[in-house]
Amino acid sequence: MNAIIDIICVALGGAAGSAGRYAISRLIGQHAGSGFPWSTLTINVAGCAILGMLCGIIARGVQIPTPVRMFLTVGFCGGFTTFSTFAGENVTLMSAGRIAASACYVALSLTLGLTAFFAAQRLASAI
Repeated sequence: MNAIIDIICVALGGAAGSAGRYAISRLIGQHAGSGFPWSTLTINVAGCAILGMLCGIIARGVQIPTPVRMFLTVGFCGGFTTFSTFAGENVTLMSAGRIAASACYVALSLTLGLTAFFAAQRLASAI
């Protein structure tokens, strides 16, 4: 039963995060123009700050009920931006002294992500 509650909390948080990302993106887009992806940059940085704050609070030993934690971290931050999770995972690797693993993760994520996007876009346009 707890897993079902967690899944519902993640889904609701994801919906809230996605809606927040959309609203902020539109708001910034109306004022910043389209010459640079200011919306995405702002959202990614804000998501990292939010997830970092939550992880810091949890690391201090503050007890956050699991459904609330799932709503905020996996759900909201995950729906708002997965870049926040990527940043958190890298900080965890670096904090554990796994600098090479973190560097590899960053390099692979960027290289493979951009390559996959480019290849899939080319494939889709060729079909």
